[in-house]
Amino acid sequence: MNTQQVDLSRALKRRYRMWTPKRKGEDVRTVVTTIPYEVVVREAESLGLQVSEFVEQYEVEILYDSFEGLHIRFVRKETS
Repeated sequence: MNTQQVDLSRALKRRYRMWTPKRKGEDVRTVVTTIPYEVVVREAESLGLQVSEFVEQYEVEILYDSFEGLHIRFVRKETS
């Protein structure tokens, strides 16, 4: 098992609104929110990429269910 301790008292905190996309005649099964731009910039720069390249090459992976809350990370898109 891969575990990591996080000191939440030192974490940067911001609150973001959530919304459900409205599609006529469809049952909405997702909630949308945003990721702070500076987080994406930091990740892109750490990989030597421009933000546009990073957004094209990576996607968001959300881990949840076996612990309180959720964990979000960026993973390289799989090529088919």
